[in-house]
Amino acid sequence: MSTDHLSRRQFSVALAVGLGTTLAGCASDDDENGDDENSDDENGDDENGEADENGEADVEDDGPGSVIVQLETEDGDPVSEGVEVTVDLEDDPLSYTYSQEIEDGEVTIAVEDEGEYTVTAESTDDAFEPVEEDVSVGEDDEEVTLVLEGATADADRDDDEDEGEDEDE
Repeated sequence: MSTDHLSRRQFSVALAVGLGTTLAGCASDDDENGDDENSDDENGDDENGEADENGEADVEDDGPGSVIVQLETEDGDPVSEGVEVTVDLEDDPLSYTYSQEIEDGEVTIAVEDEGEYTVTAESTDDAFEPVEEDVSVGEDDEEVTLVLEGATADADRDDDEDEGEDEDE
């Protein structure tokens, strides 16, 4: 009497087909209700927290807050040009540097980790000494105001540019 034995190749193919069929059932696009996993709920919001057609997300961000840096002269006027802002996480090589994104003397930096950060503002044209302040970032946004003694205010910079255009004409 002979018995049929599966060869290694036949066994491997049968195993692969069985596993593939099982995994295909798990990875189906339909859930138990026949609904698509990525469908919108009754409010039109995406269940995965992605933006709906209005651009609004359904779920809150679980990450830490942001660092909002206000840059101003000693008179309280905003400074947006000629300055570079660096935010360093304590005991970590991670840092964020901004110079082009500053508007009306303010830059918002979304950090990835909670912890102690050092915020530094440096002049790109040697108009003022570097200013540094420590801030602790948790779940909420943290605001820090840096007074840049000797920096040119946005209003003064605009006046200088206007005078330069008049001289060229």
